[in-house]
Amino acid sequence: MKNVVSLCPGGKSNFKILTEHLGKICKYHKRANQTFQTNDIVRDFCPYIFFVAYPYCLALLYNAKFAKNNDSIKLCCPQNSGIVFTISRKRCWSLPVGAFYKFLKWISQKISFPLDIEDYHIQLEIVDDKSTCPKKLTRGSTYQFNINKLDELCPASFYQLFPFLFGRKKLRINCPDHEGMSYRISES
Repeated sequence: MKNVVSLCPGGKSNFKILTEHLGKICKYHKRANQTFQTNDIVRDFCPYIFFVAYPYCLALLYNAKFAKNNDSIKLCCPQNSGIVFTISRKRCWSLPVGAFYKFLKWISQKISFPLDIEDYHIQLEIVDDKSTCPKKLTRGSTYQFNINKLDELCPASFYQLFPFLFGRKKLRINCPDHEGMSYRISES
């Protein structure tokens, strides 16, 4: 896992992601020519762990149910003998407030103006740190799934771009949303 170190302190791989063509405005990227550096993609957390976790975070955010436990799942870092982490969700609202927001979502869909109101907060937490983590994450380290930090790269775009961040000098990739923007990746 040579590339794991490259995004960690002291690593040598630096890149720049530039937003280009804007098909439609999203809550993360409202204009073209926004620049994201290496440390802006997943601030204060390991991008490799986040890449593994993203599909599960998204599923839990939208009310997925897993076989053993409905509100959490345990995964491992992709590094050999990697650290173990859990992804869990907690309700954002009390039941009466949550019911009101569900009603509000329903009304907004009926008038063709759908709202994306999250019902859950998604948290990643390191639960076993027997191996050495290049990002120095230890047992108890947590990360909140980004649904509101607009100065970071959109999580869906991160998941789309991450496999392409290494090995090429320049590359253009589209957002996973068919009306979204395109990104240009280059070395910085």
